[in-house]
Amino acid sequence: MEHKSNEKNFYDICVITAANEYQAIGYRERIRIRKENNELPKETEFVVISDPDGKRIGSGGSTIYVLYKLIEQYVCSESNDRLNSIHDILSQKRILILHSGGDSKRLPAYSATGKIFFPLPLDFFPGSNPNEYVKREFITLFDVLLNNLMKLPYTDGGQLVIASGDVLLSFDPSEVKFSNYGVTGVAYPGSANVASGHGVYVPNQLESDQNLMKVADFLQKPSYEQLIQNNALDESDRAFIDTGILSFSIDALEKLISASGIFIDNGKLSLEKDGLCEQLIEGRVYLDIYKEIPLIMLNNNLNIFDGLKSDDVILKNSNSIISENSNGVIPAKAGIYSFIDGFSKTSFFVCLLSYCGFFHIGTSRQLLRNFHTINHTASMYGFQNLCRSKIKNITEFKNIFVYNSLIESSSIKSGKSSFIEGCHIKGNLDLSGENIITGIPKDVGELKLNNGICISCIPIVRSEEGWVTIIYGINDNFGLSMNDNSATLINKRLTDWIKENNLNIDDLWNGDVRYDLWNAKLFPFSIDVSESVRIALDISNGNFDEWKRSKRMSMEEILKSVDYKRFLDNYTELGKKINLERLTEILIPKSELSSEEILSWCKEPRDYRKAEEQLLSIINKTDDILFRARLYKLLSNIVKKSLSLKIYENPKSDRVFYYEEYAYNLVLSAIKRGLESAEIDFRKSEPTIKIRSDEVVWVCASTRLDFAGGWSDTPPYCLEYGGSVLNAAVNLNGQYPIQVIGKLYKEPFIRINSIDLGESIIIRDIQEMLSYRNPSDWTSLPKAAFITTGIIPENMDIDLQELLKNLGAGIDLTLFSAVPSGSGLGTSSILGSAIIACLSKIVGQSLTADELFNRTLYMEQLMTTGGGWQDQIGGVIGGVKLIQTDPSLFQIPKISWTDLKVKSNMNLSDRFLLYYTGYRRMAKNILRNIVGRYLDRDETTIKTIGKLKEKSYEMKLALDHRDIDAFGKMIGEIWELNKILDPGTSNDDIESIIDKISHLIYGAKLLGAGGGGFLFMVTKGAEQSSEIKRILEKEPPNDRARFFDFDIDQDGLKISVL
Repeated sequence: MEHKSNEKNFYDICVITAANEYQAIGYRERIRIRKENNELPKETEFVVISDPDGKRIGSGGSTIYVLYKLIEQYVCSESNDRLNSIHDILSQKRILILHSGGDSKRLPAYSATGKIFFPLPLDFFPGSNPNEYVKREFITLFDVLLNNLMKLPYTDGGQLVIASGDVLLSFDPSEVKFSNYGVTGVAYPGSANVASGHGVYVPNQLESDQNLMKVADFLQKPSYEQLIQNNALDESDRAFIDTGILSFSIDALEKLISASGIFIDNGKLSLEKDGLCEQLIEGRVYLDIYKEIPLIMLNNNLNIFDGLKSDDVILKNSNSIISENSNGVIPAKAGIYSFIDGFSKTSFFVCLLSYCGFFHIGTSRQLLRNFHTINHTASMYGFQNLCRSKIKNITEFKNIFVYNSLIESSSIKSGKSSFIEGCHIKGNLDLSGENIITGIPKDVGELKLNNGICISCIPIVRSEEGWVTIIYGINDNFGLSMNDNSATLINKRLTDWIKENNLNIDDLWNGDVRYDLWNAKLFPFSIDVSESVRIALDISNGNFDEWKRSKRMSMEEILKSVDYKRFLDNYTELGKKINLERLTEILIPKSELSSEEILSWCKEPRDYRKAEEQLLSIINKTDDILFRARLYKLLSNIVKKSLSLKIYENPKSDRVFYYEEYAYNLVLSAIKRGLESAEIDFRKSEPTIKIRSDEVVWVCASTRLDFAGGWSDTPPYCLEYGGSVLNAAVNLNGQYPIQVIGKLYKEPFIRINSIDLGESIIIRDIQEMLSYRNPSDWTSLPKAAFITTGIIPENMDIDLQELLKNLGAGIDLTLFSAVPSGSGLGTSSILGSAIIACLSKIVGQSLTADELFNRTLYMEQLMTTGGGWQDQIGGVIGGVKLIQTDPSLFQIPKISWTDLKVKSNMNLSDRFLLYYTGYRRMAKNILRNIVGRYLDRDETTIKTIGKLKEKSYEMKLALDHRDIDAFGKMIGEIWELNKILDPGTSNDDIESIIDKISHLIYGAKLLGAGGGGFLFMVTKGAEQSSEIKRILEKEPPNDRARFFDFDIDQDGLKISVL
């Protein structure tokens, strides 16, 4: 007996069955929303299939019909030469069928949604981090069920898994084993009392493989005596109860399809005349997957169906009990006999679980009991009262299980055990007990319900949009008819209810129909929901005057008229309203709620004011500095939006600027706090000159080429997630392109010179020294470096000349950068590091590499340019290297080296080219925009940075394996990710350059923030490199464009004292 563990953790197709097309429309809308929100596995195709023309054909019939429709889909969509057999179509495919075509006649509160989309009281999705608030509005049984069934094992060759869509099972999926041939069911041990309401497996203990056993017999709702008689109880008097899960291996699946009369003929799908599938499509046959199918697999003797009750017979005609007929049989029976012969004696196994929780809500009373008693499923999944709800008068809210609701009632009275879900109640609430209230919108007034009375509002689309109110009793079963003595309405026997209220048959039923509760016109329709509710409440109190005059609908009509879009839109809007009211509870440091999402919750002017108040409240209660930065950025967005809508009479627009600037300043403070946490004080002691009057400090540095991981090194992302960057230190045309010379100045002033710019300035006062926040001013960088080294304090009150006298001398700095401005080679940061290193040497500070990197990080924040650590590490530390950091306010890089060269004697220019495009772009706005989007928790930004980060490691591995082709292709992928992150990364000019040589390269990208500067290319070979040079030198985009030779600098930053 072979079995498999899970090797394919997704389904190729998931089919949800529906009773009819009306129900299917609602299911498809649910699936559409989940697809839009990326809440479904991308590998799985989701399909909703209803029974043919709404004919009820049973779960077994539905299974066969679904398989027929899937095969039809494949035949129509694929080349016929590949489809010579059913095996060709289904081989290696994994299919899941969730049977969910019931009408929920005993649970009218959720008839419209279907039990499979019954909402669960969960604040977050099972298996996810509880601190991460899930973006979906409400979590349903389907969501959890799918998550659980994804963990079931896969069988070789192909598989069909069938499960019931109205039961939440709680079991350990690692216990499940499926046979690689035949059919395997899943069962769990339970009491004889529970077993009497379910299917029961009788395992053959002699033919077993651990907990996977052959099935000896299968019983349907057996009595205790039948359990004993069939040896179905273990030593602890427990039976093995069916979970409803069945796994068909590829051989069993092919047998099932073939036996049903479905076959491929010359590449076309065909049906056997009067075969089972044809009869199912015509609605002549009813087949239950949990009744007839197991019996057929265990015995091919047709007499197994003799003596069954009429409602259990495979044929819908109660007189057509199957029996032997040597003289021939009617076509319907012939097709069934053929199916039985074809599928009988299929290998049948059962996997026995050690435990399984069985959470089933079949009736209204079960719903109350399950949520008001302790049970394993509720504990396992963390069901919570008050989940996703906000209650104004929480102290008065007793004996009610409520979730997905906003209760703003001033007065609340409640008796025993009631249930509220999906409601926005503003009026007073008076519940006597055992009440179920669902779907009440905000426009409904006071609700007063007698004991056991339940109410639900459903949006309807007929000739006009409106609402219908379903009012019913806790014990009502809409599957019963007037002739059934157990039929009740509003908790009274139906016939007595009709008589006591002086009603006629014509008041409830039209024409020649069965007198069922399901088709009784009971429920008032109105375009005004409050009117519909009022009329419904009247009839619970015996007042029928307005009810008789109103338009009324039956449950059957309601399910055909549900406005599913409005139904789900109402749920969505309610969810947003609740989220906004709960903002102080759900917006926590680890949550990933985006500003865009929170803004979408604000619909009315008061919502914006409410959001601002709550955000200020959260800010006052947290000392998490980066969380505060995020909150202030969100505040600026809220205020900006409210100002655009003219919500405030006397708006103060400067609040937007203040909140936003404060957010960025908090990021700066976080970096400074990181330096302090590492016990780095800019002025631990008064600095003094440590070089001789005639000595010169000379610092040389290379530039850096960034390959992958850019933006993951940028605060605050790296502070919260850690960064990972692959880059290289390079010299250009054989020279160190960045140099700083520092010496003493005879006067107590600071002189700064730039050789490449031909500029010089003497700074004489502190105000001028502290003006470093303008990135377009070439002196901002050296000024900020003086602050970062601690030579100059951030204090406007000091006298600069006096300070320099105490230092020992003035300072003369000469800067040189042989790289064009806006190059994308990290020049600014590397030059900043070189200045800090030079100044530190002058005053005798001994900086570690980590201190130098973090001080440079702080310096760039001071200048308001932002920026990460990869530039300074890339240029200061030699070689080609992967640089990684952990989440921390003080970033400590871990470095591992690799090489661009396949061979030591390889010319880099054979495969790598560096081309200056002649275009430039300043990185400040780019950096600020992306940091801002990160603070906003923009999903695309965070995901894209995450992918860039992952690629850095993959590309390092490619270089380790000397796979330049793969490295080049990934350079191209990085370029595309950069463009997603910032569309301004490229432009028509840049794309024109790349288009000219795209056939000669594996990948290319602009270095740095993009938009201009240097283009790095990985070519397909030395010949292609030569051809690229010829093309671009012949037709350069401008007179500044040119190629640069480069080589890897293995040594890194050099400091000399001459």
